[in-house]
Amino acid sequence: MNALIKFFTDMPKKKNRFALRAVLVITAVIYQGFGVYWLKNVNFGTDPCSVLNLGIADKIGLDFGTTLLIFNIILFMIVLCFGREQIGLGTLANAILVGYSADFTGWIFSKILPEGFFEPLATRVWIMIPALLWFVFAASTYMAVDLGQSPYDSVPAIISSRIKKVPFLIIRIAWDGFMTLMGFLLGSTVGIVTVMMVFMLGPVITMIKKFLQKHLGFN
Repeated sequence: MNALIKFFTDMPKKKNRFALRAVLVITAVIYQGFGVYWLKNVNFGTDPCSVLNLGIADKIGLDFGTTLLIFNIILFMIVLCFGREQIGLGTLANAILVGYSADFTGWIFSKILPEGFFEPLATRVWIMIPALLWFVFAASTYMAVDLGQSPYDSVPAIISSRIKKVPFLIIRIAWDGFMTLMGFLLGSTVGIVTVMMVFMLGPVITMIKKFLQKHLGFN
């Protein structure tokens, strides 16, 4: 009991305040969903996880948020068995909020944007660039606060911990590539954004994560 009291009384003095980190991780995963909505509608592909789940959602007739939640629950069972150290607030926040925030964003903008807004190629290209940067920065922020990884991100980390001879980067690219292929076979859009995320998302997120950890003091 004394240790618990000391933890809460010392928390305001620490750089790594849990409350601040919790707010950041929840905000970041909601922003990821916002980014997914824009990337989906510019039709140049999304991140590999969304590619797969958008394809599944289209086939089974569920909304994206519910499909992604079910998918994450299945992966969470794997993480619970083989990589409990990966689990934290960020795990649950990502599993629940990304898909539903994307759906909510779509509902809001369906009432604001005119019909055919996404049809011109120039409009789609101009939206794609900030949407991609937005998504990557949000993903980096949720990882930088170090409160657990999403089930999707945890599985390749678990595989890497058991196949030490293969670099993590190769395992991550193979994981993303497999999910992208499955999504494509289900009829989901695979485009330049997807290809960039398969080969570049991991290294870019690592770079931004280190920058954020250094300047936010979440080492």
